[in-house]
Amino acid sequence: MALSTNAFRRASLITIGVCVGLIAYWLWPPSTASLLTQAAMAESKGEFPRALEIASRALIRDQNSVEAALFAASMANRMGDPIKELEFCRQIPESACGSRTGNRLKEAGQLALKCGRASDAEFFYRRALVLLPDDLMIHRRLGSLYLGEARRWESTPHLFRLIKGHAFKIEESRFSETPMNCTKPRI
Repeated sequence: MALSTNAFRRASLITIGVCVGLIAYWLWPPSTASLLTQAAMAESKGEFPRALEIASRALIRDQNSVEAALFAASMANRMGDPIKELEFCRQIPESACGSRTGNRLKEAGQLALKCGRASDAEFFYRRALVLLPDDLMIHRRLGSLYLGEARRWESTPHLFRLIKGHAFKIEESRFSETPMNCTKPRI
């Protein structure tokens, strides 16, 4: 009789442990880091839509995660959806720093220009300029953008920066981007 009582206790403890584990899993969902690891695994398998969905969940879980926003933007790019890519780039936290983030914001500015979204391009270039203040390409693009919008006074500091950096070319002082169709994902 004592033997069956011990077996019953063990089975009860195992059942309780499994129930506690399941409750803990539902109450404490995976961390942002573990979600990003799952997203990277999905990406490595070529499952870009799944990777984007997991990265989106990570970004919802932690809205201040620079890595989640950068990864989601990268997946949207790989899926050929420039609108989603720009949306995820917009979610990069203001506290983000580093040249990687600055370069990603610069790329987003270029994409916004190609999509005919000048105000988004300005937003991304201004943020990139905070992180990469010596990047002459950002100064060139902002100067051209402002000239294209007849905002000459605003273009002046950027054009002076190009002159100071010996990178000013008169041909580049006008806005000449041709908008692309960004309403549908690229295939």
